Amino acid sequence: MTMEPTALIISIPRDIIFDIFSTLPVKSLMCFKSVSKFYNSLVCESVFVDIHQCRSRSRIKYIVRQRAKLYTIEAMEEGKVSPLHIDNFCEKLFYNYIMCVNGLFCCSMRNVDGVAICNPSTKVVRSLPRLKDCPKIDCAEYFCSMGFDPEEKTYKVLMTINVFAKPTRNWVFTLGRDEESWREIKGITDFVGKNAVCVSGVIYMLSYSKPNIFVLGFDVKSENFRMITLWNSLDEHMIGGSYNYNILKVNGKLAILDKKIWYLEGNFDLWILGKEEWEKHMIEIPAEHWTSPEFKRLTFCGTCDREILFTNKFASGQFICLCYNVTEKRWRNFEIQGFSEQSSINEIYCYDESLFPVERICNLFLN
Repeated sequence: MTMEPTALIISIPRDIIFDIFSTLPVKSLMCFKSVSKFYNSLVCESVFVDIHQCRSRSRIKYIVRQRAKLYTIEAMEEGKVSPLHIDNFCEKLFYNYIMCVNGLFCCSMRNVDGVAICNPSTKVVRSLPRLKDCPKIDCAEYFCSMGFDPEEKTYKVLMTINVFAKPTRNWVFTLGRDEESWREIKGITDFVGKNAVCVSGVIYMLSYSKPNIFVLGFDVKSENFRMITLWNSLDEHMIGGSYNYNILKVNGKLAILDKKIWYLEGNFDLWILGKEEWEKHMIEIPAEHWTSPEFKRLTFCGTCDREILFTNKFASGQFICLCYNVTEKRWRNFEIQGFSEQSSINEIYCYDESLFPVERICNLFLN
């Protein structure tokens, strides 16, 4: 006699099911959702979503970006890549900037139309409503970032628009709580964001307001801005333009990678913000790589907890991912397989699996 699914559920205590399911990968949980209302309800509970994500941190995932396409990669399986198939995503539009926070991806274009939130674990994507209060302006610079408030457990998207000779304007969209609308907020200075990272409830943006480059912090909960003091005078250290610097999250702290001297000296300067001041760390490139003329194609691609990720493409077309562990001060590397010789890697994203219901954000699909 075959036991019905409902009877099986009753025979197993709920707390045991909860504990077992919280350790499963998202792909398996998506299959269980269609088995019964009980499983569907369990997987959607906010408490379950939070606990599952905490336990997923031991199963780190990687996504490789090649312009308008995304690929998944498993470092433990010889770095083989495979296309990440997500309906209505990355096949029709080229996103200029992609930011990852807690397993969610905020993808934006250089205009007010193209902002989308994607969960690669559930393979669900939704576009945010158009920013109606600000018309398209050809000479404007747009920058979009996303942050998470750990106290209220809310995600917010920050849209910044800088128009030549006019004050910078800022809008906020709270995922699932703003009735599908943007709210304009006040800023403290004119700036143009170049890249951003979310650390402990604050979005930090590496920004510039010619001729200076600086760091601006946006508190996700209070929605207040503040300037972050850098390690020394801007004129002395911030030379060569903003492209020589990347803002990072390393070991749960704010950091900036200075790349301007590595071509000449074979090392990077990593500045990590402590309690009161910036601490300087030198990252030395292994001699066996630095002496190779092909190694000058080294490209910064992202971070993963305590590691900073770089890629190097050899003349043969071989891609190598080099990972520097900031805590242990050592390197490891693996080959990324599956790309053609003509390919290039823009970025590598490291993320934890998430069950966050992106489909509840709004009803607009990405066209």
